[in-house]
Amino acid sequence: MTQPEIAINQTNTSRKPVLKMRIFVSQIMLLGIIVFCMAGTELSRWRELSETYINTKGLTLVRTIEPHVLKYMSANDHSGLEKLAQSLTSLDIPSNDVISVQILDAELNKIAESSPEMAYSKSGFLHLPAT
Repeated sequence: MTQPEIAINQTNTSRKPVLKMRIFVSQIMLLGIIVFCMAGTELSRWRELSETYINTKGLTLVRTIEPHVLKYMSANDHSGLEKLAQSLTSLDIPSNDVISVQILDAELNKIAESSPEMAYSKSGFLHLPAT
């Protein structure tokens, strides 16, 4: 073998692992980008579904209690409104998702409000139900 042939064979074999490593790193980066994009899309979709559910449930609750609130307001019964607000946020109701209620008049003045104290968990963090 001549001297130039040995040099060519050495350079070709030394470049193959570098090329394989670059392809491998490129594949890992591409996979990471795809996973990141899919997770972002799924999180956005989940957030939108959650907001829709919360708005629907809130609207249903408002339509359910509206006749009672109007009855108490026409009778000028503030204690009845307070009891209604407290019953909606009661901790005695299992799986109660309502954590705070404010009843406002036409001028958006607060008439009644209820937001019970939530107990801290063993870890020291406040456990809130789904809002």
